[in-house]
Amino acid sequence: MGRRKVVDDHYRSQDPAASAFAAKWGLGLTLDDLRAVVLAARAGGSRRVVLGGHSWGATSALAYAAWDFAGHPGFRDLAGLAVIDGGVLGAFDGTGAPAQGSPEEVRQRLAAIDGGAVFDMTLTGVGLGGRAESTQIWYQLAGWYARQDPGARSVLQPRLPDALRPSFPVSNAALLGLLVDAGFGWPNDISVHSGHIAESADSSGVRGWVDAGITPISRVTEAYAGPVPGVWEWYWPARLSVDLDVADVYADTGLARSLDLRLIHATEIDVPLYAFGTATRRARSWRRPARWRPTPVCRTESTNRTAA
Repeated sequence: MGRRKVVDDHYRSQDPAASAFAAKWGLGLTLDDLRAVVLAARAGGSRRVVLGGHSWGATSALAYAAWDFAGHPGFRDLAGLAVIDGGVLGAFDGTGAPAQGSPEEVRQRLAAIDGGAVFDMTLTGVGLGGRAESTQIWYQLAGWYARQDPGARSVLQPRLPDALRPSFPVSNAALLGLLVDAGFGWPNDISVHSGHIAESADSSGVRGWVDAGITPISRVTEAYAGPVPGVWEWYWPARLSVDLDVADVYADTGLARSLDLRLIHATEIDVPLYAFGTATRRARSWRRPARWRPTPVCRTESTNRTAA
């Protein structure tokens, strides 16, 4: 059975050629939607809202605070901010994938979107398929099998690309561990310190997973298994990626204005900020622009990077 056949009969892929509407799904639309949630949570001012996010969610939270909503600064809706493994002003430099927000890079990326590349294809670099959703589905399936029967021989191992397939039989849990544990150096942006594959096989000739890190593999299965994508979006708008990269400078620049990014109030923010950064991010999301006056309730830096 071909790798694509495994899931083709069970879902309908979103064809980029039929998704031109996604070309304009950028940060402005995201923050308008987010503000509807924030205002509902505030309940007319009777409740306080602390807005937080992880990775680009952290960037979005900080962008919300600086955003101008028809003359109203976003941070005025908030009692505080919390950012985890992300943010602005070079927060992603330590990942090896820094923001690509120069004018020339932006022009090239916008031209690609206009040409039909409406979905971010970064995760196809893992090598698990060429569709926007391919890698996400593989990881979700790995999580599902590991949750259903962690010790059984991996169902997915025979279908992995040759370059990524272990040379010996592994369990469902061990295959998920191979995909997500930082010790294997896979080219994905969410990794954990969970453990390692067993050094010897069980009576059926299968090597299982040994929890030896701070994140048990059972916790990882809960995040990846579904029933809806819990770790990665299947389809991430490429325009949102462009806008978030440009927002990294956290200033009302000409390039930001040309994209209708209303980052006008960054230097006025005065709400408390909690920032958590792992060893990879180096907590740089806490670095603030001149004249920004948040109350730093905490800055925490970890030597481990976890997804759970």
